[in-house]
Amino acid sequence: MEKLTSGLSQSQKSIMQAVATLLEKEQLKNLTITKVCKEAGVARITFYKYYDTINDVIEATAHLKVSELFMQFSNNTIEDLDDFINGLTLRISRSKSSIKNMLDLNMSHILLVHFIYATKVYLEKSNLKVTRTKLNFFAGGIFNVISEWVRDDLSLEDELRGQLIEIFEYMRVLSNE
Repeated sequence: MEKLTSGLSQSQKSIMQAVATLLEKEQLKNLTITKVCKEAGVARITFYKYYDTINDVIEATAHLKVSELFMQFSNNTIEDLDDFINGLTLRISRSKSSIKNMLDLNMSHILLVHFIYATKVYLEKSNLKVTRTKLNFFAGGIFNVISEWVRDDLSLEDELRGQLIEIFEYMRVLSNE
């Protein structure tokens, strides 16, 4: 995570952490910039130096969290589908509460962009070629399976893994067409 946050000031990090902490205690509609600044230990002017609204902070935090979740995909080779699915499932399990918060805050578009990226990386590393339409279709399927799993607070990781394997196997079949 240090690599991802290295360009952020300490104030930005504090503001992002404050919003995350406050969202665990109260709903978004009850958050105020004053509360965020107090929790972060920064002045309002510092908040406005970096962000216009609390939603801007949430979106920046969401991008950071999801990037952290998927960063490993671009750094590692993928030996086989099981390794990829196991890694994806593990990272999602570890980030389940963050993903749930993002879904609850209607930040699903950020997650979907990263699922598209992760799917694209998998395809490239597996030497599979699909059209952009098929890529978006598969990423959307992966996103829906994981969203349902997180929203419904399911603990059946084997079931999640099975559904993801089914999607990726279908993707392999379609990439040959």
